[in-house]
Parts: sequence; C-alpha cells; structure tokens
Amino acid sequence: MSLLEINNIDVSYGDVQVIFDLSLKVEKGEVVSIIGGNGAGKSTLLRAISGLMPASSGTIAFHGVPIQAEPPENVVASGIIHVPEGRRLFSLMSVKDNLLVGAYNKRANKDVAETLKNVYKLLPRLQERENQIAMTLSGGEQQMVAIGRGLMGQPHLLMLDEPSLGLAPILIKDIFETVRKIADQGTTVLMVEQDVKHSLSLSDRGYVLEHGRVVMEGKAEDLIDDPHIKEAYLGI
Repeated sequence: MSLLEINNIDVSYGDVQVIFDLSLKVEKGEVVSIIGGNGAGKSTLLRAISGLMPASSGTIAFHGVPIQAEPPENVVASGIIHVPEGRRLFSLMSVKDNLLVGAYNKRANKDVAETLKNVYKLLPRLQERENQIAMTLSGGEQQMVAIGRGLMGQPHLLMLDEPSLGLAPILIKDIFETVRKIADQGTTVLMVEQDVKHSLSLSDRGYVLEHGRVVMEGKAEDLIDDPHIKEAYLGI
C-alpha cells in the first residue's frame, strides 16, 4: 500500500477543467517531484490533495484511507502538510509565533516544545531569528520559516509548492539541501518545482505534467537524462 495514491482525478476551477484523469503514487520515505511549465496544473494538484479544491471524480487515498471528500482540517490531521507557494507568513508576527501556528492541529500540539527544538536543530538560523518580525527577514529566511512551520505540524507527507521561487541561486542551494535533510530524517516529500535540475537531483522519482495530464513518470535519474526533459525544461 502506497502512502499516497491518486487514481484518475479530475479537478476544475468552475467550468474550466485543469486536471484530467491524473494518477500518481508516493511511497513512504520518498522524495517525489512534480515538474512542468506554468499552467500545467502542478499547484492545483497539491490543492486537491489538501482538500482546498475538491476533485470532481477519482480517488485520493492516504495510508489507504480515502480523503478526497475530507475538508482541509481533516487532511492536515491525517498527516499531510502543505507549504504553499509564496510562503504565506504572518508578516507582523515573530518567527517563533509563525512556527507555532503550524502546530495547531490536535496531533501536533501535544509535543510543541520538542517539535520546535527539532525544527531549530534542522534550521538553526530560525532560532537565531526567533524574535524577529517575519517581514524583516530575507526571502530565503522567510522560505525557511514556511518550511519550519510545515514541519511543526509533524507531517507524514510534506508537500512543498515552488520552494525556490524568487530566491537567489545560493539560497536555492540551501533550500534544496534542507529538503534533502528533511527526507533523510524520515519525512516523505512531494514537491512542485520549476527548478527541474535541482528538484530531480534530490528526488527518487518524478512526474511530468503538461496541460493537466501526466505525460511522463519514472526514476528521477532517468528523467534527467531524457531528451524531452533536457530540451523542454533544462534548455539542453
């Protein structure tokens, strides 16, 4: 049984269908990348898994339990944590308070102090900045806060939407190294990312979305070497 299994889902914004008959699996302990161009449906897919956008057909199962009809708060309680594109921090709150917001669900709020300690160990810069107002942080530090907030929810599956978006190259390297550390500590990661080279380099497997459909899937190392991927996404 896969940790996450999606079968034949369709997702629409009103009358406009964005996801078509999409299926994928994520196994426990994997890092899986979803790649594709703008408008491919990548972020919509994460929203559907999170319960923010209901699938009009098909099934989404987590730990073998169907969740496609569950509200977002139940999806979070099940162990799926979604770090959205654009960080979405509370800009006038401190770093520490932003992190604590991530532990509001019943499963996570029993061990807040221990979880915060672990997040600071993984992301020591956040402990140095814990009393600083979020809006005064650099872009890379804000992204670290967003990831740390997600980890405060004690995810079984951490979903990251464009974690490197808008960051300088040196900061992008730090973000992906952090993702690798998270995975090495046992958290399964599903990541949407336009930086195809970096995301596939640290992933176990990948899926390629075009116009709301999966057009390729496979081991990350095979996708990196695929001529279509090289031409369409790596500029080679």
